[in-house]
Amino acid sequence: MAAEWQPAGPPGNGAGLTSPRLRSQPSSHACSRSGHPCAYACDGAWQISAERDAKRGKDTARFLAAGAELHPCGITPDTRPPNPPAAMGPDLRSLAYANSMPQHLPDMAYGADERQRLDLYLPDRDRAPLFFFIHGGGWRGGDKAEYRPLAEVLVKFGYAVALPNHRLAPMHRHPAQIEDVAAALGFLLRGSRESGIETTGICLAGHSSGGHLAALLALHPEHLKRNGAEPRQIAGVISICGVFDLTCYRGGEDGYLAAAFGNDAELYRDASPLFHATATAPPFFLAYAERDYPGAGEQAAAMEAKLAACGVPARNLRVAGRDHVTILTGVRSMLDPLAVNLALFLRSIR
Repeated sequence: MAAEWQPAGPPGNGAGLTSPRLRSQPSSHACSRSGHPCAYACDGAWQISAERDAKRGKDTARFLAAGAELHPCGITPDTRPPNPPAAMGPDLRSLAYANSMPQHLPDMAYGADERQRLDLYLPDRDRAPLFFFIHGGGWRGGDKAEYRPLAEVLVKFGYAVALPNHRLAPMHRHPAQIEDVAAALGFLLRGSRESGIETTGICLAGHSSGGHLAALLALHPEHLKRNGAEPRQIAGVISICGVFDLTCYRGGEDGYLAAAFGNDAELYRDASPLFHATATAPPFFLAYAERDYPGAGEQAAAMEAKLAACGVPARNLRVAGRDHVTILTGVRSMLDPLAVNLALFLRSIR
């Protein structure tokens, strides 16, 4: 069953999310192996990684519990049985506690379209920092369900993790995707009192096209402000295999990006995070794979240089032995270089 809530009121005013109306909501899954920028990982890649890590015995939770200095937010996983508050209204936490925490709340509707849904993972604590992760898929595909393993890792360390879907090109061209993820973030902030999510210290993150959207959401303040959020609420950005200068890939009406962005030169520039970086930007963590899409390293280097010129902290990591699809499959193990650097970055922005 999927729970749907209706948002109401400004962020943190307590109106937030009203009582749930349960309905059946099928989940979708698509997989692309086009090899072009912003193809995305499929469930098979996660499964391979899970089996490999299980054989090696490198469990993320045990490793972090033994080394608190690497905890993303300095929180040791708490395995105690949940102890719900004595008084609890019809909010997200009451539903979560009823099924024991941490809790996965799937397919929450933040809009009318069937793609305007998000999954929320709540930890067993109040005032949880929000990790808002946007799926990849070339703006034309992908699904939040493909990144559930990442959410399940982070929620154990005290993060509230949101995985939004968004409308897809070519039926819905830019700015539909950025508008949707901004609306999803606003929806969560309006329900912050009920969910226990902090309204500051937010980490925006994403893979591939989701990395592009996370960066654009952080750097293009109009999208945040239209949904009741402010740039100061964003503590950091994680962009994995992201695209920051779309103008490099503009190739006419037949180009790969035309399905999502058309062919207007000014639109490509306005949709490029690179051209919106200023001294007020939050810290960035950038990563790309050794065998990533053509130009991924150059894109990350250009974004790192632009942020550095603005005086903004930025880290850029090349992940050896991985490709665009498999770059995230090792995050279950803290012996993975990407996982270690992600943990250190998250700790640095808390």
